[in-house]
Amino acid sequence: MDLWIARGNGQAKEIAIPPSKSLAHRLLICAGLSCGESRLEDIGRGKDILATKKALLAMGARFKEDGNILCVHGVDPHAQWARKEIDCGESASTLRFFIPLAALAKQEIAFYGSGRLMERPLGPYENIFRSQGLCFAWKDGALRVAGKLMPGHYEVEGGVSSQFVSGLLMALPLLEKDSMVIAKDPFESAPYVSMTLAIMAKAGIRVGREGNIFHVPGGQTYMPLLARCEGDDTQAAVFACLAQACHRSIRVFNISHASMQGDRVFLDILKDMGARIETTSDGYRFFPSLLNGITVDLSDCPDLGPVLFAVASLAQGESVFTGCARLRLKESDRIASMKMELEKLGVEVDDHEGGIVRIHGGAKLKTDVGLDGHGDHRVVMALSVLAASQEIPLCISGCEAVEKSYPGFFADLAKAGCLVQCHK
Repeated sequence: MDLWIARGNGQAKEIAIPPSKSLAHRLLICAGLSCGESRLEDIGRGKDILATKKALLAMGARFKEDGNILCVHGVDPHAQWARKEIDCGESASTLRFFIPLAALAKQEIAFYGSGRLMERPLGPYENIFRSQGLCFAWKDGALRVAGKLMPGHYEVEGGVSSQFVSGLLMALPLLEKDSMVIAKDPFESAPYVSMTLAIMAKAGIRVGREGNIFHVPGGQTYMPLLARCEGDDTQAAVFACLAQACHRSIRVFNISHASMQGDRVFLDILKDMGARIETTSDGYRFFPSLLNGITVDLSDCPDLGPVLFAVASLAQGESVFTGCARLRLKESDRIASMKMELEKLGVEVDDHEGGIVRIHGGAKLKTDVGLDGHGDHRVVMALSVLAASQEIPLCISGCEAVEKSYPGFFADLAKAGCLVQCHK
């Protein structure tokens, strides 16, 4: 799908930020592992969340919708799964969270994916499975795993993805004996593991923590949840940057001021760049400001990378982003994707070894170019912010990628007063 996007002259309305995708995955899985019925409010409907729901159905969990409440009937994770093939779509969270869960039952489970998913790193799990003599094999386009996973001492690379640590932590309490998980330095995206532990605690699961060391008592049982999924801070960041790009104030709501999401750091980053942000009762109002370049480490918040690259292009001076190496391992190589599109617009971008990206801001953007979303929802949204900074519409191709996390994004972009038109 190709869309023309520009600043437009509409008056911005209030934007309801959709539920946090990261929280929704964890709430669904903990509910699906529980002994009883959980009631989850405002879970969201993106393709990644749908993939996790399908994986839970394959385990044997059942769902019933009651308005905005999703009732989840949990399943015994040690029992035989209802289906032995799982299509994870493009959801790395689904794949990485369910691999250790699949190893709780003595059967082979096949995982499929689309896009770049099956090319993304799985080495930490492969090492664990092979060390225990378990099946971890690629056959007929699928990853096939089989347990039974054993309790023990696990050391996991912390610089690949925190999802491997979270996946183990969700599975290991269900084993008979105690385990220990050590996340080796550098432990990046650690706030996401804290989020996992917080949701598990709501479900009655105890895990001791000493820095990067996690003590997991065995023989535990997940209890049903009654929870609401708060708004997504990563998506709120897009509208914070949009306010700067299109020079109008934008108010967002459905945001928790006590958010446990690591990407809440976007507030501090934008304030350091000079943005004015007002706290409201249920969210924030973002005011257009004169932004300056910044130096920021993205190790714990890589999903903010594309939209911060975009807003840095509009700021005065140079911005330096460190800790960017994992951006190459997402739905697209986000460093290469953003560099290509920014250079089309006339922005100077330096890509250094070791995950350092320099953006030279302040250039007048070209408007006689077509932009490509590279099949990546974060890239599409970041490019939309840049297009919204211009009076002359820019065409972005591949806009359907936002269905992965934010199906209503372009409707909300229009609510923010921007011009959004189908390309004909």
